[in-house]
Amino acid sequence: MPELPEVETVVRTIAPHLTGRSIVSARFTSRFVTPGNRSALAARLAGRRVQSVSRRGKFIILDLDQGTLAVHLGMTGKLLVGGIGGEVAGEHTHAIFTLDDGLILYDDPRQFGKIEWSPGPPKRVARLGPEPLEI
Repeated sequence: MPELPEVETVVRTIAPHLTGRSIVSARFTSRFVTPGNRSALAARLAGRRVQSVSRRGKFIILDLDQGTLAVHLGMTGKLLVGGIGGEVAGEHTHAIFTLDDGLILYDDPRQFGKIEWSPGPPKRVARLGPEPLEI
């Protein structure tokens, strides 16, 4: 399982590629990673702008102009920057976020991670204790 410093590294890597970008479309293929109605989630995310990318515990938080997307990498999940010169979707890619400039791919061979949308702060994240002062 990625530890907190690895999750922070992911946030710092993807934040410049996501912040200020619009999600043109999203596609989800795993009922384990994105439980519930995946097509409704994709429709909810289409057209949303990413305001910020942060970390809370081991969750990657994408604050959108409407709602919040929480990503937990589970044991083997990865968020990859795709598109020209970047990563391409593979057999373990379970989410593809097409942005107005590029792609973000969620890759997870074991499908233990989760991607969840909520109208406000995610409940699972709100229950976490205090953050450490330094990483």
